[in-house]
Amino acid sequence: MFSLSRPIRAKQIKVIFLGDDQVGKTSIIRRFADDMFREKYRPTLGVQVLTKENYIYPPGTDQRLLIYLWDIGAQNLYEVVRPDYYVGISAAVFVADLTHSESITNLEYWLKEIKQHVRYRYGWAVALNKVDVIENKNSLLKRALRLLPDELQEESKVFFTSAKKNINIQELMVGILSQIIKAPE
Repeated sequence: MFSLSRPIRAKQIKVIFLGDDQVGKTSIIRRFADDMFREKYRPTLGVQVLTKENYIYPPGTDQRLLIYLWDIGAQNLYEVVRPDYYVGISAAVFVADLTHSESITNLEYWLKEIKQHVRYRYGWAVALNKVDVIENKNSLLKRALRLLPDELQEESKVFFTSAKKNINIQELMVGILSQIIKAPE
């Protein structure tokens, strides 16, 4: 006789990615969700949602996550509707491009926007992206950290990433998940 065991229900997580145009939000999401990278840039218009299904976290458990990865468009014309996208978030990833310091200082704008519209606690991390194209890494990385808004300078929550070379993408997501999912005791 054939019988089905009780299906494992996935815990649902909503992670939004915020930052200026062309900083790599879509590329980070695609790398994590589908393990792919596209060279050609296409701006996100409004919002794009990808999923990562059956992601096991914490490692070594049978807890499966369904992670919704919200790629939020940065264009000013979406400023009015963006607050609707923030409803129910579990975490926010603030993304900047290491090769454009203005995108790092602009994270203050994104932090203010999210704080204005989300009144409950959520996990967060910073992805300073495109680390693979940096020549003088040590001095530039230190400078990038100094440019971050004070509230985003918690070292354990800042990740130097490259979606293209798949550098620290998993670590970024595990860093987020560790803040919002507690390991069983």
